[in-house]
Amino acid sequence: MPSALTASGSASGSTYGQDTSPVDDANISEEKRRRNTAASARFRVKKKQKALNLERTVSDLTGRVDELEQEAADLRRENGWLKEIVMLKSTRTVGGPSAGPSNSAKDDEKDDEADEGVDGGEEDKPKEK
Repeated sequence: MPSALTASGSASGSTYGQDTSPVDDANISEEKRRRNTAASARFRVKKKQKALNLERTVSDLTGRVDELEQEAADLRRENGWLKEIVMLKSTRTVGGPSAGPSNSAKDDEKDDEADEGVDGGEEDKPKEK
């Protein structure tokens, strides 16, 4: 007689399910259900922990973005001030008001363009006296 696999997966002389009693089947089903319930609970805990970690990461990165945006704004403002200082110093040393009157209308146009600033932003610049 050929051997067949039993519920446990081992070979025996009987066919599947013939040697098991209804009580054994109920115990096996109950054990499977218990293991499945425990596995489901572990999965839910892992899923919740992963979601919390992702939320914490999002919060941390959002804070970092805010810090970097503020730093970028501060650096842009400082850059504008430094550009203005350079422009003021260059106009004073290269034919600015202290060097006397300009010789041509072209020099006046260049001075007007320099006074407008490189970046064209007027809100952060201190006013000339």
